[in-house]
Amino acid sequence: MALILEYGKDDRNRKLRTAFDSDAANYDAIRPRYCAALFQKIVEAAALRPGMTCLEIGPGTGQATEPILATGCCVTAVELGKHLADYLADKYAQNENLTVWQGDFLNYPEEQQFDLIFSATAFHWIPREGGLAKVKRLLKPGGVLALFWNHPLPGGGVDTPGDVALQKVYRKYGKGRRDIPFDGSSCPAYCDALRAAGFEDVRFELLESWRYLDGEHYVMLLRSYSDHAKMTQEEQMVFERDMRSAIDSIGGELPIRDLMDLYFARNP
Repeated sequence: MALILEYGKDDRNRKLRTAFDSDAANYDAIRPRYCAALFQKIVEAAALRPGMTCLEIGPGTGQATEPILATGCCVTAVELGKHLADYLADKYAQNENLTVWQGDFLNYPEEQQFDLIFSATAFHWIPREGGLAKVKRLLKPGGVLALFWNHPLPGGGVDTPGDVALQKVYRKYGKGRRDIPFDGSSCPAYCDALRAAGFEDVRFELLESWRYLDGEHYVMLLRSYSDHAKMTQEEQMVFERDMRSAIDSIGGELPIRDLMDLYFARNP
């Protein structure tokens, strides 16, 4: 495993983009993994086999890195956050198939092309036009792009007991639901954007999984998100206290529905 450092230029979103970097250990412990079916679809779409080259954008602490490494492929992971990059490098220190490059993806040197480029709940931090153009330059002809996101719905659905309890707390702190929860209806438009960027064989799939967290573990999850990191320490303390109480009020266990949108595209 190799760790390569390269610091990107500052930008308006950098503070939010690096908010995840503050507590790598908590991020690794609590952030959900993606379902096995999702990775099987990626393996099949890219026809992955040992020795092929993959580039991951925004690996965090490796939630999506490990399943791709397990195929025997060589993975270069481009991570903006220094603490996250260091954590990932230490985590896979014995794996010679992983290289961690610390810096902004837009500054990654274009010296090699890859069979697969993938990104798990991270590509939205990169300007779409410039990011997709760079992906095309880094993909081999016929290479596959796999982008995917997880959209957790605490409570499992709108107006469920868990949702009602949490929304009451969120509204108290000015964080009530502002948007309709993700339902997959926006996926065709994102496919159109991929086609407009020059990709072929564009398609998407939706996958679902469930998890159940007690109050303390839900608070740990909140600490791994950028908007929570923006709160002052005092605000976090009272907000987290109320969240624990809300989950206790529904029996101490919060169901979370994870709906994942997975996009495939091929470089001509």
